[in-house]
Amino acid sequence: MNMKTHTILTGFCLLLACGLSGCLNTDPVVDSRRHFVLNTGYTEPDERDAEGAFHQVGLKRIVLPGYLHDNRLTVRKTSTELIYLEQDRWAGRPDKVLADFIASQLETKLESATVQQAPWARGSVDYELGIKFINCEVTIDGLAVVRAEWQCTGRAKPENTLTGTRTVKKQGPKPLEATPEAISTLSQAIAELIESIAKTVQTCIEES
Repeated sequence: MNMKTHTILTGFCLLLACGLSGCLNTDPVVDSRRHFVLNTGYTEPDERDAEGAFHQVGLKRIVLPGYLHDNRLTVRKTSTELIYLEQDRWAGRPDKVLADFIASQLETKLESATVQQAPWARGSVDYELGIKFINCEVTIDGLAVVRAEWQCTGRAKPENTLTGTRTVKKQGPKPLEATPEAISTLSQAIAELIESIAKTVQTCIEES
């Protein structure tokens, strides 16, 4: 037996022995990442006839600061330092997760309107609502901080534009110790912000 053949046989035997002893891990890889949506236990809005007497509110794409575009959950460690949680992520694009939550919450609060998310067909909405977030995260100590500004404009009367701004802070569990509970706290803070946004939109409708 020459040296080359001996080397090949030795390698094959080692590979076979390794497989028999369990060295080759054939178990499927488990993804341990968790994915979150916003939720405060709200009830689904009643079905409404979009062609009836209800107004149509168009929700523009949510504007977020650059550091919140990451799908990983953002935790603010200091005023200048952020932490991104590798195992805890949003269940979708962050601005879309927010838009879904805001749209559903608005429909439970507005008296006579349904909400469409962008993009919508030309002329299909009566009012356009734009929301820009300045902050929307939880600090390392568990303080949810949500700050945003918004603008509602009537399509029939573009000059009838109402604006608003608000900051909501709500204390909850530390995100590194209880991430689901911290997300719940953030959801509650955003829901409080939506209360103010809904009032602006309702006023815009009534004044048109």
